[in-house]
Amino acid sequence: MAELIKYHTESHDNIRFLRVLERHFMNLAAGPNFAMILETIPHLMESLQIVWIISHHYNSNERMVPLMERIAWQLCERVAQGVDVHSIFKENREEAKSKVLEAKQVLEGWKLSYFERRAEIEKLGRAPRWEFDRKRLFERSDYMASVCQDLGRVFQVLEEFHNIFGPELKGDKRVNEVLKKVDDLVLPFQEVTFNPFSVSMKTSWKIILQDFENTSKAIDKEVIDFVDLTFHTLHSSAATFEMLQKFQKIRTRKAINNHLMSKCNDILTQYCREVDSISDIFEAEKDQPQLTKNEPPVAGAIRWARTLVHHIKQTILPLLKVPEMLSREQTSMAKDKYVKMAMRLKDYEVKKYECWLQDTESKLSTLMKKKVLISKETREM
Repeated sequence: MAELIKYHTESHDNIRFLRVLERHFMNLAAGPNFAMILETIPHLMESLQIVWIISHHYNSNERMVPLMERIAWQLCERVAQGVDVHSIFKENREEAKSKVLEAKQVLEGWKLSYFERRAEIEKLGRAPRWEFDRKRLFERSDYMASVCQDLGRVFQVLEEFHNIFGPELKGDKRVNEVLKKVDDLVLPFQEVTFNPFSVSMKTSWKIILQDFENTSKAIDKEVIDFVDLTFHTLHSSAATFEMLQKFQKIRTRKAINNHLMSKCNDILTQYCREVDSISDIFEAEKDQPQLTKNEPPVAGAIRWARTLVHHIKQTILPLLKVPEMLSREQTSMAKDKYVKMAMRLKDYEVKKYECWLQDTESKLSTLMKKKVLISKETREM
């Protein structure tokens, strides 16, 4: 009877404390989404702390570790059910990526919340410390969190590849071929024959990831070749710079982005050639610039010179606003070329005006004496 009374008292005590945890257990087992589970974990851990401090039975490693081990198992099962590698890549890409990241947060939140509560218990100093077997509590959840991170990386790579090709390029045959290879990257994940979340299959999972990375790098090279071909079709530094800015605003692969940044030097070199070309045009036509019909010669020459200045100015100014450009030696060379050419054209304008002014002032007194209006009779005579 004494033994029965003892166990009855223990059972009654355990029921009382487990009821404190029951609502949180229900959220873990049947919560509608990972967001609710993530929100529940800190409150669950706080309740476990209360039970650990007050309970006469759940205040030992022998009782608390199995209970927390069951909680960890339930969290891992919810993640395994919610993140099915065979089907997740068939879902809406943004929603699937968000789900994977939320699952990772749940698994990491479990461990983080544990250590926060452990520190709180040590700070209070009124209860035994949580010196639990971390392998039992976190080995599986840690590995599953790393797998979720891998899946998130896969989604990021797919997004980066698709971002580089805007709607205006997706009708191109070569682009469609590259995008087909990008979409095929997920086939090994969909066709996997083992449980990716099993720690025992860690080596097999790494092999799939390595194949994914190798194939991604091969596609990087194809995309870089396409980008080079696109830039080669542009005949001016302004058009090339505009295309570069469009690509830079897109979140894309690191290798592709680095290659795009190497185009900065090409743009600056092309700009220097354009300034040299403007200089050749100026030297060849400065004595007889091309004028529009009935355009005054001096005003027309000034207008022609300003057109040349505008042509090189509208390209260099946007370049100087890009931080990556300012640190380059070629930028300084291009800027010097622009300044020198602009000064030559400005001197040309000033000399044209001064010559016109001097000539006009010398003839002004004579011209002012001439009649402006002539009567009809005088003209007929």
